[in-house]
Amino acid sequence: MFKLVKIVALALCATSAFGFAPSVAPRTTTRIGLFGGGAGDKAEGGGGGGLGGMMDQMKKAQEMQKKVAEMQAKASEERITGESSDGLVKVIFTGGSEVQETIIDDAKIAEGAAAVSTSVTEAVKDGQTKCATYMMKAAQEVR
Repeated sequence: MFKLVKIVALALCATSAFGFAPSVAPRTTTRIGLFGGGAGDKAEGGGGGGLGGMMDQMKKAQEMQKKVAEMQAKASEERITGESSDGLVKVIFTGGSEVQETIIDDAKIAEGAAAVSTSVTEAVKDGQTKCATYMMKAAQEVR
């Protein structure tokens, strides 16, 4: 019996020496303020379940939605002109990138369908670029 105890003791020592024994990690506690801040921190919305902070965020979101709607209304009234490289074809867009009108000079029509097609493509690309620039500037003003 004594031999069996020695063998078991040696086996336990050997396994822990070679890292085979399970190690126990130290436990730490982490506080998580799930519903807004710490105890009684009223400035951060704590103590009330975080509803104060959430209400402020909702108000900001509503204000932002109102500004975006105003920007979109203004953009729909704005007119942006895209032109071909020779200036003989013009495509007029709203600020929201909707085509409103296409103007083709008679001189361009006389050049043939391929020339008209190329110039219309140039004018559309120019107009789209200008519309994107307009919208980026308008979006920066909303912030």
